[in-house]
Amino acid sequence: MVRKRKPTEFEKAMALRLKELRQARELTQEKLARLVDVGLDAIRKWERGDRTPGFDMAVRLADALNVSLDELAGRQWPGRKKRRMKDEG
Repeated sequence: MVRKRKPTEFEKAMALRLKELRQARELTQEKLARLVDVGLDAIRKWERGDRTPGFDMAVRLADALNVSLDELAGRQWPGRKKRRMKDEG
C-alpha cells in the first residue's frame, strides 16, 4: 500500500533524526533492523519519512539507539509548572 499523503514536517524531522542517531552509533540500516527485529525495508521507509514507526517500535528503536523516546521524537521535555496546593493559598 502506498501512502497517499505527503509526510508532515514532524515525520520528516523524525526520519532525519532516526538516520542521524543510527549513523552516530555507527550502525548500518541492516544492523538496526536486526536489533529491533524488523525488515530492512521498514528502516529505509522510516528514514525516508515514507512511514512512521508505531509506539511499540519507537520504544524498540529508542532502546537500540540508547536514547529516550523524547530524543528520538526530537522533543524537549517542557517541565511542569508547580501546582499550587489549596492550603498554599
